[in-house]
Amino acid sequence: QRPDCKYDQSRSGTTTNIKYVCTKPPSQGEIEVTTLGPERYTMKLRGSGGPNNRQIAMQGEGQWLAADCGKLKPPGRAR
Repeated sequence: QRPDCKYDQSRSGTTTNIKYVCTKPPSQGEIEVTTLGPERYTMKLRGSGGPNNRQIAMQGEGQWLAADCGKLKPPGRAR
């Protein structure tokens, strides 16, 4: 969470809804995260803001694959 933003969060069942309003830069929107199980989720975001009050919409999903990523290293770390 950012200190220049206010958040309003609610939950219903496995879905968490977050409304946000930020001042730097001015922006606002809504995020919906639905837990599909202990290792899966979906996410939707709709918002607007920035210098031209641009609209943004994103959706995605995540799933736990394994604790060991093999030779793949996290971004920004020496290999």
